[in-house]
Amino acid sequence: VGKSTTSLGLLAALSSRVPLESIGYLKPVGQQHVEVQAAAEGAPPLRVDKDCRLAKEYFGLRCEYKHMSPVLMPRGFTKSYVDGEIDMERQKQALLHAWEALRAAHPNVVVEGTG
Repeated sequence: VGKSTTSLGLLAALSSRVPLESIGYLKPVGQQHVEVQAAAEGAPPLRVDKDCRLAKEYFGLRCEYKHMSPVLMPRGFTKSYVDGEIDMERQKQALLHAWEALRAAHPNVVVEGTG
């Protein structure tokens, strides 16, 4: 309880001490998602965790949404997993790629848990 509030507090503290471009944010696994505009012009909208949108828009973070919210667990995810429809290696690679991209661009990364 309080993970989002704690993460927002950490982002606020960091943003008052270090340059904004040095701050990244990652919610590796999102459960409640919203639609946002993709970074590339003409690209279809993305679905990202709602906390990622809040962090990016409120603080003006310069992270890409695709790295901030690499894995979503939409309604029916558990059934899809049990039915063998979820490629866990692909999920793991998405998480690792997002982490590596954020760390390469931002020396300070806040990682928020799920659940």
